[in-house]
Amino acid sequence: MASTINRKGTTSTSDVKSIQKALKDQGYYKGNVDGVWGNQTSSALSNFKRDTGGSNTYGNSYGNETLRKLFPTSGSSS
Repeated sequence: MASTINRKGTTSTSDVKSIQKALKDQGYYKGNVDGVWGNQTSSALSNFKRDTGGSNTYGNSYGNETLRKLFPTSGSSS
């Protein structure tokens, strides 16, 4: 199974908004949920990945591992 790596600049605005909201909900992102992947988004993603044991802590990319941690499917349908 190939792992998909998503990067800054190739992620849609709506996906960036979802990531920002999830990071904000977990206390990592303090900026506006605006769909713009700037320094605050990169920093928040780096900190989230570092704190959750991500294999790549650099904040300009993410993969399936990070998505599973950001959007757990444990009973909630939001």
